[in-house]
Amino acid sequence: MKGVVGVLLVMVTLAYVDADLKASLEKISRAEELVEILEDLEVEDRADDNGLAMLADDLEEKEEETLEKMVLEALEEKEEEKMLLETLKEQEDNNDRTARNAQPPHIIIILADDLGYNDVGYNKDGSGIETPKIDALAAEGVILRNYYVQPQCTPTRSQLLTGRYQIHTGLQHNVIEEIRPFCLPLNEKTIADKLREAGYKTHMVGKWHLGFFAYECTPIYRGFDSFLGFFAESTGYFDHIDSFQKSGIDISGYDFRRDNVTVWQDFANEYTTDIYTNRVKEIITSHNSNTPLFMFVSMQLPHTPLEVPRSYQSPFNQIMNTKSRKKLAGMISAMDESVGEIVDSLKENGLYDNSVIFFSSDNGAPPRFGNNWPMRGGKGTLFEGGIHAVGFINSPLLPAAAKSTTNNALIHVSDWFPTFVNLARGNLNGLAGPLDGFDMWTAIT
Repeated sequence: MKGVVGVLLVMVTLAYVDADLKASLEKISRAEELVEILEDLEVEDRADDNGLAMLADDLEEKEEETLEKMVLEALEEKEEEKMLLETLKEQEDNNDRTARNAQPPHIIIILADDLGYNDVGYNKDGSGIETPKIDALAAEGVILRNYYVQPQCTPTRSQLLTGRYQIHTGLQHNVIEEIRPFCLPLNEKTIADKLREAGYKTHMVGKWHLGFFAYECTPIYRGFDSFLGFFAESTGYFDHIDSFQKSGIDISGYDFRRDNVTVWQDFANEYTTDIYTNRVKEIITSHNSNTPLFMFVSMQLPHTPLEVPRSYQSPFNQIMNTKSRKKLAGMISAMDESVGEIVDSLKENGLYDNSVIFFSSDNGAPPRFGNNWPMRGGKGTLFEGGIHAVGFINSPLLPAAAKSTTNNALIHVSDWFPTFVNLARGNLNGLAGPLDGFDMWTAIT
């Protein structure tokens, strides 16, 4: 009996324990399920967070793409607007040029005498000479970097005025001295002749140096309506005396003319550069702008003798180390001021907008006081320093693309005759012989 009861007690105990175990196991199972659920929820939360982050990234990327697209579209619109404005400006410029070109342009040639390549401001390399007026004109126009002339006065001037090499005019042998009985051949047509044929008023001031043994050789017989200046190689800047000696014979005398009349006494002790500047301004002021003007300003500066008012020299007294350089610097400064006054007069009198201004030297500077760096040699030689010249074109008529540029085309002084005659709508008929020069306007512009 006791054994049966014992077995029953064990069974009851086991059943109770089993019930508790089952309950515990069920609790554990439910806990595990809860853990799994929580873990799943955490994963889902992380997934949701990642999704939100990805969505935010997508939105931000799309916003950046949209913003970038808007910026690009705005830039494209701005560029199109700029191109449209440039097109309209170009059309306006073309219309202005067309209106101005209803008549041929006024042509102004300014020829310096013995100006060194490195003695003009925009070329200078430590020369110390400033030419702000000339520099400004050059900067606005076309600077000619490969421009050549002849090594001396007479040959260069003859080619400038005729477009023909000096071997065709007999002027290849040095310069025309005061005692030489010859001149630029009378059968040669000058640029002044051809421009006068085309309806221009033609005027010259300054140095001639193409012969004067007969009146027919002088400027007013060679196409110019008026002349004020001197016929020979050089004169005193204040006394206007040509000091010339040959073989011990002194044949010095006054050489200052209005047309063919000697007028030195009217300008005694006046600086020739001031005289020329005032005469040019007088011509411009009295000129009818409806008639084309040709002005040949043949500067005496900076040719010897080295003479200049103190007001021009004094700024260079502490800069230049020799007396000749001080005087030369002052003379070039006076020339620069003269050029500025001439251009200002063109503007004030309504001629500038339809003008072509050409500035050049006739040859290089004498090396003993001029500066042709970096060229070798100077005046009177066929080295670069003698024939590679300062030169530029300034004109409101230049195309926009040509303004403020440097031109490396090979250009020779003989090219200006056909270039300017064609620009003036003249003709090249009736010349003494074939031209050696070429029309370079297209190459320049």
